[in-house]
Amino acid sequence: MRPVRGVIFDLGGTLMYLDAEWEEVHARNVRNLLDFLRAEGLALDAEAFTQTFHRQRERAYEVARATRVEYPVQRTLDETLLELGYPHPDGSLLSQGVEALFRYEESRWRLFPDTLPTLESLRRAGYRLGLLSNASDDGFIQRLLRRLGLAPYLCPALNSAGVGIRKPAPRLFRLLIEEWDLEPCEVAMVGDSLEADILGAQLAGMRSILALMHENPANDELRASVVPEARVESLSELPELLSTWAREGA
Repeated sequence: MRPVRGVIFDLGGTLMYLDAEWEEVHARNVRNLLDFLRAEGLALDAEAFTQTFHRQRERAYEVARATRVEYPVQRTLDETLLELGYPHPDGSLLSQGVEALFRYEESRWRLFPDTLPTLESLRRAGYRLGLLSNASDDGFIQRLLRRLGLAPYLCPALNSAGVGIRKPAPRLFRLLIEEWDLEPCEVAMVGDSLEADILGAQLAGMRSILALMHENPANDELRASVVPEARVESLSELPELLSTWAREGA
């Protein structure tokens, strides 16, 4: 088998973790969005807006997961406002609203302690490094990459909102592989999701490594059917794992 020459990373749960409870973050996100919209002159009832926006986001997630086509949060906000009597708001209002929605969450993401040292080690060893993330807003991901210092290491850094395709669709993986001009078997995917990352990599003909730094409850239903080639409990294990594969011709 050809040696691995490129490594693709997932983002949340793989390179970074949320330093807060999801429930608190989601509540703060929506509250900040509502405050922004009210400041822009929209007379929105807090309970009605919160319930409608949550319902629309849940529907959007289910549609995106089923179709593997991303459902941008800006579209979800547009549909929420339409339902509440504000049809076709200005595009800048929607984009600024989405930025307000994610502002608090952006501040609570933290890198794992070994993220940057591992990326630097792999880069010095000559590996190509990239990113594939499922996300409902491209701007949110790009701001995170810059703030956390990840942008210089990951090229390309693709996400489903920017491309329109959602993991585990193999087309998304192949877009990045083709940009590198590598064969799928020369690329390893590292991620915490059996469905999005490991299954997606396998469908695209890639190597697969499951990241176990944070337990992903969504993996429970797939443990018997989706099996990664390797598992790591910290990112710092990756350089030695890849070296072992190269020595053994695995």
